[in-house]
Amino acid sequence: MLRPSRHTRAALAFMATLLIFLVILDGLIVLWEQKTLYDKSQEQAQNELELIGTFVTEPLLRQEFTMVEQFMMQWGELKKDVITIKAFTPDGSLLAEFNRPPIKAVNTLTSRHSVKFVGQHLLDLETVKDLTPTMLHLQDFKRKLVFHSILITIFIGILLWFILRVLALRPLEKEIQKRKQVEAALQNAHDQLEDIVAERTTELMETNIALQNEIAEKGRMQEELLKVKKLESVSVLAGGIAHDFNNILAAILGNINLALIYTEKDDKRHKLLSQAEKASLRAKDLTQQLLTFSKGGEPIKSIASISDIIRDSADFVLRGSKSRCDYHFAEGLWPVEIDSGQISQVVQNIIINALHAMPEGGIIDVTCENYDTAQGDALLNQTESYVKITIKDSGIGIHPDQISKIFDPYFSTKHEGSGLGLAIS
Repeated sequence: MLRPSRHTRAALAFMATLLIFLVILDGLIVLWEQKTLYDKSQEQAQNELELIGTFVTEPLLRQEFTMVEQFMMQWGELKKDVITIKAFTPDGSLLAEFNRPPIKAVNTLTSRHSVKFVGQHLLDLETVKDLTPTMLHLQDFKRKLVFHSILITIFIGILLWFILRVLALRPLEKEIQKRKQVEAALQNAHDQLEDIVAERTTELMETNIALQNEIAEKGRMQEELLKVKKLESVSVLAGGIAHDFNNILAAILGNINLALIYTEKDDKRHKLLSQAEKASLRAKDLTQQLLTFSKGGEPIKSIASISDIIRDSADFVLRGSKSRCDYHFAEGLWPVEIDSGQISQVVQNIIINALHAMPEGGIIDVTCENYDTAQGDALLNQTESYVKITIKDSGIGIHPDQISKIFDPYFSTKHEGSGLGLAIS
């Protein structure tokens, strides 16, 4: 905090002394003016009483008291500042009196005068005058005096200000200017430091985010690698099972074909043998799917009706169960290019899972419709057409914690029997 200089303190002391002096001087001048106005009013009242005494002397000598009273009334009416005029005989009796209607007078002046003629005491006069006009004049004088005192103080203050500015304030202003320049330089350096810190903080945050993304990416890669290794082990197992199962199916299909040859079509056994042949062919498709999976080869695609494959696969699984399927196939459903065996196996696995979720039976809704890629699905090629299959059961559903694991190899929620999970599909 800056302290006032020696010159400033001296100027303030001088201004305070000047102000006190002017206040005292104004008070003395006002008192002098008030005494002067009071003396003038007193002198004027005495002169008026003497003049009244001169006019009433002759009527008094002739004892015409009525004329004395009339003269006093006329004099009171003529002088607006007169409140009361009284005339007393030498023995104190009231001879005549003038009273102006009641007025509110704060300041009054009372004067007395004795009227004498050739040493004879004729009359005593008493007047009460209103000094309000005199006081108003005095108040106006006070205002003018205060106004001039303020002007003098302002003039001297301005003069002292310029003197102080030359002697003390200019060096002080230079010092303040230097300090402001230093503060501005410090603030600029502080702002630059904050910018550097903010820039480094941003770089560290970006590096930290990149490192976290890299760690997450490595984690995902490790998870994918673990899935690939699991799938490789599954593929080896599936290849071995498929070869052995295919050899068994060859013998089964051969015997069924021979039995069909030697059985008439109207024989009940012919229908059973035909159903066994279809089941064996589906099993053959399954072995082909397992071989394709084990070798990492491409599916064998062909143009087919997806509604027929879904209906045959679902009905095959639901035979003898408490559940049924409600099919909702859109009109004009597009033919699709698929591996019929793989799609059939996928549908069968999903229907089986639905049956396990509804042990008391229920309804499975199967919907199939043409899918418009204009809906903006990022996983689909926007230049191709697709058919959307929706399978919905009324079971307990999948727990949210298990959604991310449904395609992991060997993952299954079955507590009894065996299951390789949806990954085999």
